[in-house]
Amino acid sequence: MSVLKVYYKIMKSHGVTMMIYITIFFIVFFVFGISASQRSDIKLYEGTKPNIAVLDQDGSRLSKHLKAYLGKQADIRHENVSQTDAKDALFYGDVSAIITIPKGFEEDFASASEAVSMKQRPDDANGVLLQQTINKYLDTMHAYETLYPNQDIDGLDSRVQKNLSTIANIRMSDSEEVATSAMLRGAYFNYASYILLVVMILMIGLTMHSFFDAEITKRNLIAPVSQNRMNLQLVICNLSVGIALWGAMMLMILAMTWDSMMTLGGLLEAVNAFVFMLMCVSMSFMFCVISTKSKHPDDMLNGISNIVGLGCSFLCGAFVPLSMIGENILVISRFLPSYWYVKLNDSLTSAVHVSNELLKEAFMTYGILLLFAAAFLCIALVIMKSRRTQDALEDTSMQS
Repeated sequence: MSVLKVYYKIMKSHGVTMMIYITIFFIVFFVFGISASQRSDIKLYEGTKPNIAVLDQDGSRLSKHLKAYLGKQADIRHENVSQTDAKDALFYGDVSAIITIPKGFEEDFASASEAVSMKQRPDDANGVLLQQTINKYLDTMHAYETLYPNQDIDGLDSRVQKNLSTIANIRMSDSEEVATSAMLRGAYFNYASYILLVVMILMIGLTMHSFFDAEITKRNLIAPVSQNRMNLQLVICNLSVGIALWGAMMLMILAMTWDSMMTLGGLLEAVNAFVFMLMCVSMSFMFCVISTKSKHPDDMLNGISNIVGLGCSFLCGAFVPLSMIGENILVISRFLPSYWYVKLNDSLTSAVHVSNELLKEAFMTYGILLLFAAAFLCIALVIMKSRRTQDALEDTSMQS
């Protein structure tokens, strides 16, 4: 039986453990994807109409026009009542504010010597908006009075009402929709680092343990397949597992955020995930070599996968934003590959367009991740060589 068939047969026996992690991950982000696709159902901000009391002491045409405008912006609960009744309504919370239009308001309007007064509840924020509403009407009326000095109050009010009733129709642009998709894309790739770490360590580690078994290793030495060819096939198997997992993740994110992924930023994040996957393959091989000599290698590998996966995710910004992590912790995080992976994802997600500086950062991150991969591979090879030397010495001592 070829190395490839044996490799995938052993991996199949550990399939349940792998599928649990992968299925949970895909289900969570499938739900996120549905939520993102239904953003159009989310209601935008709608202003509320506060309850007010209006005391018109002037009774002029201008004061009536102001009351009519206020009636469109608020709900006039009390009108032309006594000061005592109005204060009682304010005290008991029946109204948010009392607006008083003083006597001689229209006569003194041109000189602005008489101002509309307002008393509001201290625990109600609607007073600020009401004051802005009053100022907006009066300022606009002053502007039209300057432009049309010979026009009466009714004509000026018609112009003011027409001006203030203009509503701007705001539609979310495609760029904003892409930006929202980019945020989902960034969160997806950040969380994917945890799955890549845990699943790759388990899938590759648990499978490779069988090939590193002492008895099987001795049997392989006399097999018709050369050791170099066997090692090459194992490398191909490990890479194929990583590429398959990366490909499945790409299909998922493409289904959720197609437009965002069809940008340069999306392409760079996909490449970032691919390079991170290569690093995970190398790290998985290292941990497999480290845990091989333990009494319970599979249990040890399970513990390593969870500690490394959760530790890197929390320390490096996958689960907690980097902006919320203290500088002392970030000093440690910079020595972990997940930090550079997440940092690039965050930069690509927040960028409006990919600049030359961001491209340099991307390729620098790819280089750093590949250096991590090379370092982990070298550590694994050194440990393997050391153990082979130790085993050879033990065999020699036993024979003698």
